[in-house]
Amino acid sequence: MAYPTVPFNQAQFSIDYINKYDLNEGMLFSLMRKNRTAIIIIGLATLFMISPLLLNHQALYGVDGPFQYSRIYEAAMQLKDHNFSFINLYSFQQAGRIVNSLYSPLVAVLCGALLLLVGNWFRFQIITLFIVYFLGGYLMYNAAQKLRLPRKLAIALGVIFLSSSAVYGFLFGIMWRSIAVSLLPIFIGPILDLYHGDWSLPSMLKLGIFVGILAQFQILTIGMFLPFLIPFFIHGIWQSKQKLSTSLNFLAGVLLALILSLNALIPMLEVYHGNTLIAPVGMNLMGHASRVLQPIYTSVYSSSDIVLTIIAYAMLTGLILFWSRLVSSTKLFVSVSLIYLILSTSFFPWDIVQNSMPFLQSFLQMPSRITLIVGPFLMLSAALIYHDTARSTKSVSHTKD
Repeated sequence: MAYPTVPFNQAQFSIDYINKYDLNEGMLFSLMRKNRTAIIIIGLATLFMISPLLLNHQALYGVDGPFQYSRIYEAAMQLKDHNFSFINLYSFQQAGRIVNSLYSPLVAVLCGALLLLVGNWFRFQIITLFIVYFLGGYLMYNAAQKLRLPRKLAIALGVIFLSSSAVYGFLFGIMWRSIAVSLLPIFIGPILDLYHGDWSLPSMLKLGIFVGILAQFQILTIGMFLPFLIPFFIHGIWQSKQKLSTSLNFLAGVLLALILSLNALIPMLEVYHGNTLIAPVGMNLMGHASRVLQPIYTSVYSSSDIVLTIIAYAMLTGLILFWSRLVSSTKLFVSVSLIYLILSTSFFPWDIVQNSMPFLQSFLQMPSRITLIVGPFLMLSAALIYHDTARSTKSVSHTKD
């Protein structure tokens, strides 16, 4: 019996496919081996941070615990009973409030599914804490690597980021914004793409995906973070020689971000349209500005913010002393971070702003929230300044030799 022969081109395609698969698999394992030290150290640091809970077999409720865990319980019960509703049926005193549909609905469902899977709140808290902490630390490490900082410094930044008030609020307060803030280092890649004019379609779609992911956690964080990208956008579009095609690629990224955010935006539009809603509690903006530039003070986050204060002053000192040695991208990145830092403090005239725009008292409430947004970028800025300075000094010494 004669068997059909495989055409040469098909056989070659099969060989190329297998080789490509092996190459990709090899690259994946190579990447894991390359970052093995970082993964181990950040993993151990994460376990150390949550070890009091593990050793005492106790979970923390936190200041936002009643609100956030009620949302998760609601999602879990709707999944369990297959009783899906726009309003909350099982939580918030069963008063028919609309909470889950307006506040990170997809993540609430995922958390509800995890709660059903693990069976109790203690396991749920340990798993979610580990995921948020490890992911935040590794993303900070990866961001530092994208900025070409030394590996040891990148690992150190990842560990320091875990201890910042931006992230540990999820441990002590079950604050949802801490999850969103822990994801911000993923934007370092898109920031570099915008600055250097890499506005290719894949790069812009990646930016859109990242914005869409962030929208699943907290819309307010997006509203405070997106202006951070504007200077890099302006520099990139100014340097571009193909402004039309780059603009179209950018618009494609914006469209993708909007599509991915629809599940969070449409319920808000539905509720706000045609209804009169009570605004959130108004707060004095100046009274709730960050004290991060005050060397000595007491507050809920005083211990961690003192570390951030030291980093901020180290950044300011390096910026003044070594400005001429910094590369242009570092100058812009540090300058934008500094503007955000000043905006979060009482150095900015928030009393005048709240008189002219009183709605900010209800929707921004606390300018100190801006400190959480800029926290990871302050750490990277300080590291960049001294790394650029050291590299410039070394280059000058080699030139003299």
